[in-house]
Amino acid sequence: MKIVATTDELNTFCAHAREFPFIAVDTEFVRDTTYFPRLCLIQMALPDTGEWSEIVVDVISGGPNLDGLYEIFRDPSITKVFHAARQDLEIFFLDRGEFPAPLFDTQVAAMAYGFGENVGYRVLVQKFANTIIDKGPQFSRWDKRPLSARQLSYALADVTHLRTVYLALSEYLARSGRERWLADELTTLTSPETYKIDPRKAWRRLNIRGNSPRNMAIVREIAQFREEQARANDVPRNRVLTDDAIFKIAAIKPTVQADLRQIQPLLHFVRRTGLVNRLICVVRRGVECPESDLPEVPRIGTANPNVYLVQLLKVLLRARANKHKVAHRLIASADEIGAIAAGEARCRVLQGWRGEVFGRDALQVCQGKMALRFTGSSIEAITVQPE
Repeated sequence: MKIVATTDELNTFCAHAREFPFIAVDTEFVRDTTYFPRLCLIQMALPDTGEWSEIVVDVISGGPNLDGLYEIFRDPSITKVFHAARQDLEIFFLDRGEFPAPLFDTQVAAMAYGFGENVGYRVLVQKFANTIIDKGPQFSRWDKRPLSARQLSYALADVTHLRTVYLALSEYLARSGRERWLADELTTLTSPETYKIDPRKAWRRLNIRGNSPRNMAIVREIAQFREEQARANDVPRNRVLTDDAIFKIAAIKPTVQADLRQIQPLLHFVRRTGLVNRLICVVRRGVECPESDLPEVPRIGTANPNVYLVQLLKVLLRARANKHKVAHRLIASADEIGAIAAGEARCRVLQGWRGEVFGRDALQVCQGKMALRFTGSSIEAITVQPE
């Protein structure tokens, strides 16, 4: 194991990396006390056994300049391999506004292989590398120094076995013609919009309670206030206000500080930073929101007019997923099933390989042109003859 802490060492590794077609990458970070992730380690492995084949880059306390690494990330001849890349990509995007490319995510590829949704790295390592990895240090304090030998060994294992997993999955995707399945999914992962949070839309992340547009206008204003304060002070959202506090404040509609006494334990940050009066103004903005600007709120607890059609499409989805040995979530989400049942013609499930595997027949079912027939333990889609 080689611990890299200087720019010269990292540049030496990057020069060596240009000799190979892929590089396995992972990160360790902390986020429990901050809004933004704090990068602590970058682990990388190359498909060789030399001195520079496996490294751990320590970026804490003025670590190496990463310019050389970003050059590797931009090199189109080197595939950058991650497992469950979303949080890693967020770190690099926030740092430099760009993504490693070309990219291969073994978690996404595993769904195309036939594993379930969000399959863990440990499962893939056991399957393809016949190894059981130690997950004990997973929730370590990666920002504390020195790191133990066990921590470093755990961190490095996240990329050493990733090489074997990648080779197996990439070979399968190429053999089965499913490389474009992966490419379609990675389009969302490498979209800047995936990582940009509009404070005005922060309320949509909440578990909506009730269906009053006026009440949700207040929730929208408070959620925006929380997002802006969390970002500006680099603290977790719940350190500003908990989700529960947002809904309680919206229900109370405080006009003076005394109105907040009954939820005082939930307002520590707001009180300490002198933002109580601003919070009250935020609530007033929601109360006085013009009718034309009220948010559209999903109706809660009402029956879906296409509930039976939705269930039928879910059966078809499961059948097609089983037939093609692919995780059903990779084909379509529950929201996308609902969109098809509601007549949404621009849904991505109707396009590309998803359309071939499921979408087009799903549309035929919606139009009454196709039915499902149970034959023993399997489900068959059959064309309905017009009367």
